[in-house]
Parts: sequence; C-alpha cells; structure tokens
Amino acid sequence: MPVAFFTYNGSYQSGVQNLSPFEGALVRTTSAISGFQIPVNTIIGFAGGRIREGKTAPESYFNNDSDWRLKLNLASDGFKFGLSGIGMNPDADESTDRYNIWTPPHFLDYLEANFDVPDADGPITQSIVPPNSSFTWDLEINTSLKKTTFITWNKELIHDATGHLFLEDLRTGRVVNMKTNSSLEISDPDETKLQVYYAQVIPKELKAKMVILGNNYPNPFTDNTTIPFDIVGDRDTYQTILSVYNSQGQLVTTLVEEELTVGHYELNWSGSDQAGKPLPNGLYFYQLKFGNKVSPMKKIVKQY
Repeated sequence: MPVAFFTYNGSYQSGVQNLSPFEGALVRTTSAISGFQIPVNTIIGFAGGRIREGKTAPESYFNNDSDWRLKLNLASDGFKFGLSGIGMNPDADESTDRYNIWTPPHFLDYLEANFDVPDADGPITQSIVPPNSSFTWDLEINTSLKKTTFITWNKELIHDATGHLFLEDLRTGRVVNMKTNSSLEISDPDETKLQVYYAQVIPKELKAKMVILGNNYPNPFTDNTTIPFDIVGDRDTYQTILSVYNSQGQLVTTLVEEELTVGHYELNWSGSDQAGKPLPNGLYFYQLKFGNKVSPMKKIVKQY
C-alpha cells in the first residue's frame, strides 16, 4: 500500500475519476516517494474544473475462492462509507500490504469500519489476506451517528463460492449467511464489534449459532411486544414455527407456521391466545423451530 488516493465530499470514495469543484482529496503514502502526479484535464467553459485521469479502482469481484473481494457498504441517516471490504488474493501478505486500505481521518460526523490487522500502522478498512480454507476477520463499526446503521454487500457475487461466509454481530449474537442475505441492520451501532467467518466447512460452534431467536422488546410488556428472529441456512426457504407457551408448558398460540425465506424477521405479539383473547398477566415462553433446528426457549413477561 505505497500510495492511497481518496476523494472527500462529506464522505470518502475511492476510484473516483472526477474531482468536482470544492471537493477535496486525501493522499497517503507509507514509504518515501520522489513525486506524486495526478493528470488532469481542464473542463472547457468551467474555470478551475478538473478531471482526474486513470482507471477506476476495482469494486467487488470473484474469480475463484483464492482470488476475490467483497465490498462492504455502510449507511446511516444519509451518511455513507464505501471503502471497506474483505477478500483473498494469492499475492497478499498476512500483515499490511498494498491490498489493504487504510482508514482515512474523519471530520465532524463519521461512519467507518475498521479491521484488526497485524502490524498495521493505523486503522485498516479493507483487509485482503492470502487464500485460506478458513479465516476470521475482526471488524469494528465506529460512528458518531446515533442512528440505525446498515451494512450491505453483493450476495450474488459470492453465490458460486465453494466456501461459506458468515457475519456475526458479537453483541447480539445474530449470525447472517452472507451468501443468502445482502445486509445486516445494527440498531445501536456505537462501537459495534463484528466477526466475518470464511470456511470451506462450517465449524460446529458456528452451526450452534445459526438458529437465532432474539430477545423480545419491550420485556416486560403491556399491550404489544416484538419478537425478532433469523432464518439462516443453505436452503432458500424453511418450514418455520414460532410458538408461545405458558408457565405450565402449554401451547397458548402459534405466531408463525409457514414456509419462510431465509432472512431477518420481527413479529408483533399482542399478548393474546390463538383465538385472539387477551391472556392473563404472567410468565410466558417462546420458541422457534425451522427445518430440523430448534432454538432454546426464551422468557417473556406480560403485565398491566
């Protein structure tokens, strides 16, 4: 990574050919250079306009499981960060090299993703590593924005990869299959720690996390509560059942009993039984089943 060039106009971008009026740029070098030239063309009829010549930096691509890059896009409240990414390359090093992208400094409001890379002399927002049969990236989202943050990627690009790719929110325990999902929503993004797992064979400890039943909110509740859950796996759809039981283990209502596509769901429950009759205050439990997987029961409290 001898020289990095990013344009800046509220947020950073790489591979941009046009430098608009009043738009700045950042150049960073990790070694001594004798000079740095940016060829420009004058825009006729517009004094001071400039166009930066050169090729656009590659976005996401997939040649094979040993040579690929997946761009990770961050967005929150109209603010975007598009420099982050992961991948593998036969010429990459274990530590910092020309394939990694250094995280530029932020100004005022900021949104960025940083990887833990050995021997890096600063935060790294793109981590490209040598080919591995399994690898884990440690990723942290840093932002001054107190809004929901979305991480998105192109799932179609890695659909034919033989390896599996999963993204886990370490705070909530939520696991997303990146080959069948294209986004992760983070409701409380401040210093969120994530891990991205690549593996030819899914580890047993990761399989145990693949049935994800979130904590309902609010809890305790009076009129309504929301139950979040994820359907993940190698198939496109699963027969899914979400049930609620009373403290004696008796089924009081089934909230879902249908074929669902893989993805994230949030279901509202009003505290009523199957016939729509309000249930008495007390302790209840809910459980998710899909395919041959069964989640542990979780507690839910109804009160006036």
